[in-house]
Amino acid sequence: MKILVVDNAYRASKGEKPSVIALPDTCLFRNNDPYFLPQIDARISLTAGLLLKIHKIGKSVQAEFANRYISEIGVGVHFKNSTLETDLINQSTNPFPAVSYDRSLASSNDFFPFEESKMYQFRIRIAETELTLNHQSFRFPIAEMLSAVTEYYTIKIGDLLFLPLISMDKGIHQKDIVDITLNNSHILRCQIK
Repeated sequence: MKILVVDNAYRASKGEKPSVIALPDTCLFRNNDPYFLPQIDARISLTAGLLLKIHKIGKSVQAEFANRYISEIGVGVHFKNSTLETDLINQSTNPFPAVSYDRSLASSNDFFPFEESKMYQFRIRIAETELTLNHQSFRFPIAEMLSAVTEYYTIKIGDLLFLPLISMDKGIHQKDIVDITLNNSHILRCQIK
């Protein structure tokens, strides 16, 4: 299983193409398990968005057919160790470990059948901050992002595509709780420890 991330899904500049990174499956954790801060003094930021399950094998998929490869939709939260990222950049080292460490991507327990024409309302709440968005907030259509992913990767049954909708850079703290609903269904709750 691969976890593919379009990391500029919500913040791409005009004319920019979707940017794709692959995460190891060890990043994933489920079942509303708590997220443990990797270091007490680390500044952890997060991105939250939609998580799509792939149910067909494909390579170089055209955008007009891309939605046929998606079976289910859920939500995810990707944690980033901003302290480690800064340290690695200052050392002229690849900052990838700051986003790809074990248990850095929380996945919803529940997934729903994906419907191309359906509007997906997404609400996230952390401490005192609450935001409501929908999938039309993306800079690219979902089909275009999946098509871009398949230019570089062969997608397979069971792969996950993470499409961030929002970045929260203010940092998270112990005892914070991340709550996410999708179309009024509460499907992810993650306590920070």
